[in-house]
Amino acid sequence: MTARKSPSFQPTRVVGVTYANVPAFVIHPGIDVPLASRRLRADVAFGGEFYAIVDAESAGVPLDGANVNELRRTGSAIAAAIDDGLSVKHPSDPSIAGIAGTVFTAPPRAHGADLRSATVYSGGSVDRSPGGTAMAAVMAVIDAMGMLPDDGCLELESLTGQVFEGRLANRTQVGGNDAVVAEISGAAYITGEHTFTVADGDPLAEGFSLRS
Repeated sequence: MTARKSPSFQPTRVVGVTYANVPAFVIHPGIDVPLASRRLRADVAFGGEFYAIVDAESAGVPLDGANVNELRRTGSAIAAAIDDGLSVKHPSDPSIAGIAGTVFTAPPRAHGADLRSATVYSGGSVDRSPGGTAMAAVMAVIDAMGMLPDDGCLELESLTGQVFEGRLANRTQVGGNDAVVAEISGAAYITGEHTFTVADGDPLAEGFSLRS
């Protein structure tokens, strides 16, 4: 069988995607985290979810693919330890609470990158990319430390070598906390296409809402 393209088909090439993230801020800077026989320093920051930002060297875990299982174990333990000892809630929306994951940071390997990172979610999964919300949280921590580059840009490399670029677009406040609005950019590729249609007479064509 030979697939045929519609005469009206126009191939599209996507090079990358940029989006403006929600305001990111540090809510608990420099906290002490008990972990087995050691204590670690972590910054808890929000970038869409709450993350514990931890230096990989201080955690004793090399940031590379060969140590993914150790990263999972340590990252999950850090998130659990913080949740056990600290109430982490969004000041404007208490329904957003708890640590979603741990972001380990280390010196970069990719040319031009500023940092290397690995995001370990509380369930143990490891992000293949730097992650948009995780990157925004990292940028908030770096900015709070006064170390964000003068041009407001940061390149973050993941374990797989994928690089996201973050750009400081604006500053604001969330619940009295200084916050940054970051524009996150990364490579993107089309993997599929979906067409929605609306049939004549569809009573829910414009959606619906249920209210008590």
